[in-house]
Amino acid sequence: MSVEQEAQLEQLADDAQEQAKSPAPASLEVLEEEEQAKKERRKSKRPSRHPLPATMETETVTLEPENKYCPRCGLEQHRIGEEVSEEFEYTLAKLIRRRTVRPKYACRCEESTVVIAPMPPRLLPQSKLGLGLAVQLLLTRFDDHLSFYSLEHIFRERHGVEIPRQQMVQWTEHGRLAEADLRGHVARNEGGELSADR
Repeated sequence: MSVEQEAQLEQLADDAQEQAKSPAPASLEVLEEEEQAKKERRKSKRPSRHPLPATMETETVTLEPENKYCPRCGLEQHRIGEEVSEEFEYTLAKLIRRRTVRPKYACRCEESTVVIAPMPPRLLPQSKLGLGLAVQLLLTRFDDHLSFYSLEHIFRERHGVEIPRQQMVQWTEHGRLAEADLRGHVARNEGGELSADR
């Protein structure tokens, strides 16, 4: 081996020893921090898909239970919380949010039960579809012949609310099924008229 090659070999050995003594590269720390951030994001609560604008008009309806007195001891029960549900309602070419608040009451005695007003019936259970919005969707889709894409654009641009096309398709399909049931009931009625008494 030549003198030059020996010098290069010694230099490589010195570099390897220095590298072994140096701390771990910062890139590993960055990767660990990114993994930790990913885990925290997964743990955090999932945000709403389409947040409602803060300026959207909201109508709040509070439904109190009929009897707020404890059946066990007879004392007035204390409010311990509430259940809130929301639906979209369409009135006079504007979209509003109707909040239904149902306060919960309970007595402080040992064997108390929680009292809450019953949920009012909905057009579609566990849906945000209000009657006015359902009528508007059916009329604009089948009478005015607007596409769901156009309706989605109208709600976004005019009202600032994101209602996805897929959601409108599902609501419309449920509405058409309900209409078919109603038509079947009318056909079964002797006079061909819908009677609310039967």
